[in-house]
Amino acid sequence: MSAKMTLLEMTQNILSAMDSDEVNSIGDTVESLQVAEEIKNTYYELATALKIPSNEKLMTLEPLSDPTRPNYLKIPDGVQSIAWIKYMDEKGQYQDVRYVPPEDFIRQSQWFTNNEPFIEVADTEFLNIKLRVLNNATPTVWTTFNNSLIVFNSYNSTVDSTLQESKTLCSGFEVFNFEMSDNFVPELDVFRFPLLLATAKAACFVNFKQISNANEERRSRRQMVRAQNDLWRADQRRPYNGSPNYGRRRR
Repeated sequence: MSAKMTLLEMTQNILSAMDSDEVNSIGDTVESLQVAEEIKNTYYELATALKIPSNEKLMTLEPLSDPTRPNYLKIPDGVQSIAWIKYMDEKGQYQDVRYVPPEDFIRQSQWFTNNEPFIEVADTEFLNIKLRVLNNATPTVWTTFNNSLIVFNSYNSTVDSTLQESKTLCSGFEVFNFEMSDNFVPELDVFRFPLLLATAKAACFVNFKQISNANEERRSRRQMVRAQNDLWRADQRRPYNGSPNYGRRRR
């Protein structure tokens, strides 16, 4: 396949393979709407499983608007995971902020001495738990306790009263909304459409015809292997691809 397909075109393709009635819209029959829903479910499964490169975007984190937690920022809605974070220092330069697991973050927050300027910040879910946070430095590490809020180890109170959205720069994977309309084209690389179609078609045969389609299942497996091997069109784009990625909740 050399082109992207609309939701209606994929629905018609699957209905034809199942020897079902022809339709001119995904809402023409109960079955066509069910097929469209299966395509939608398959898209979200693939988008979260593959971390599709075209869905990786530069973005900023969102403010929490809570002056009692000046070191907190929020992952934007619709973002599956965060790959990396940078924060602008007082010289206007972006500095890397390194991820650490929650346990290590808590351990490090206890290292501050009374000679260092820190404040104690209550956790958003457990108010009796207090974290020590430097208040005179650009953040250097971050973690998340609930897969939604980003917690940093410091902020500079002489510059800003809280961490600023405008000073963040990060890379994250978005999962785009899937519209149930005839002309909707999923946000997917053109090379991934055969995988989406084959996987959805195999699922439709099982769910709606109670039979398996060996050809489509084999095609889906081949496309999945190919997708995993060829995720990045420039091979040297991510030499660290095998490293763990911590961050966003899945849909």
